[in-house]
Amino acid sequence: MYKTLSRRVLLAIAVSSMLSPLLKADSYSDGVLTIDRVLVGSDVYKEVKVTVKDLIQNNGGLAEANFDTYDVETGLLTIPRVEVGNAVYTNLVISLGQAISYESMNSASTLPTSLAVLNSFVPKDCIENQNSDVLNGLKLRHLIEAPATWGCNITDDPTQNPTYSGSSAVRFELRPGDCSPSFNGYDDCANDRSRIELYEPYPGEPDVGKVVVYGHKFFLPKQDFYPEGLPITIFSQIVSDNEVTWLPLVYLHTDDGKNLKIRIHDDWTFTGKDYTITNKLFDTWHDIRYELTGGLSESNSIKVFLNDELVVDVNRATFEDDSGFFGIKLGLYQAFLSQSSSTPSSVVVYHDEIYKRTSE
Repeated sequence: MYKTLSRRVLLAIAVSSMLSPLLKADSYSDGVLTIDRVLVGSDVYKEVKVTVKDLIQNNGGLAEANFDTYDVETGLLTIPRVEVGNAVYTNLVISLGQAISYESMNSASTLPTSLAVLNSFVPKDCIENQNSDVLNGLKLRHLIEAPATWGCNITDDPTQNPTYSGSSAVRFELRPGDCSPSFNGYDDCANDRSRIELYEPYPGEPDVGKVVVYGHKFFLPKQDFYPEGLPITIFSQIVSDNEVTWLPLVYLHTDDGKNLKIRIHDDWTFTGKDYTITNKLFDTWHDIRYELTGGLSESNSIKVFLNDELVVDVNRATFEDDSGFFGIKLGLYQAFLSQSSSTPSSVVVYHDEIYKRTSE
C-alpha cells in the first residue's frame, strides 16, 4: 500500500539549478502537513500537502537534514523540522494519510547526491584555513584559548553546508559546556557564559576621523537551541577599543528565539537599547552592514543596514580618546546561561562574505 501511496502522493516539481541547500521547515495546521521539498529515491518533489496517519518517532535535537525524505520500502516520511503553531519539532518519522495537492514531476538532475546535514562536516580550522571566498580585507583570530574542534570551521562543500556565495562559509557550533578563558584572561566558565568567537586584532593605527564599514552574511538554521528569553545569543559585535579598555558599541543578537535585534549600548556600559530589525530569524541569509564614523563627539554615527536597508541610525561618540579603533567579533556568544529555564542545546550558525573597508 505504501509503495502505491508514495507514487500517488509525492508527485511535485523537482528542484531547479538555483536550489538552496537549506530549505524552510514543514508546517502542520488543521490536520494538513505542508512539505516544501521531499526526496524520494533520487527524485525531489515540491509543495506537497498530505494528511498524517501516525507519528512513529519524535527524536528532537538538532535537525539532521534539510529535506524531508520518503522511504518507498517502509512507507515512512522523515521530517527534519516542522512548525506546529509556535512550536518546532525536529527529526520526526511519520506514516502518511492521503494526498491533497501536489505539482507535476520534473527532472532532478541538479539534486546533490549528499543532502546538506548540519552536523556533518570535515574539521578545517577557520583560522588556519582563512580564504578570500569567506574573508575580505581583514584577518581574524580565535578569541578563546582552546576552541573545540567543532567550534569554528571552514566548509568546502555547499551540498553539505550552506554558503551565501562560492563554495565556502564559516561554520560555528556552540555546544553546552563550551567555555574557556579568552586570550585576555577573561574566563567564560566562571562568568555564566559560553562562546566560540573570532576577533579582529589591533589594525595598527587609530580610527579617529575615519569611516569604517564592516559586513557579513549569516544564516541561522531553524533550531530550538534555548527557550524564549535568556540567555542572550550574540552573532556579531562591533567594539570600540583603545590602548587600555575594550568598550562595547553594537550587538547583533536574539534574546527571544524569534526576532533578530540590534543593541546599541549606552555610553560605555553593557546596557543599551534594542532595535528589532526582522522577525524572520531562521532559515534565511541576513546581509548585515555596519557603517561607523570614528570620533569623540556626539555627532559621530553608527548605522546598521539589513539587506541594504537602513534599520538603525544613531548619533553618539564612538571613542573615549584619540587612541580609539574599531573591531569586530563574530561567531556565537551566549550569556546569563543560569537564568535560562532549561539548559541550552547546541547551536549552529554560518557566516559568509565577511569584510572590512576603511576610508578617511
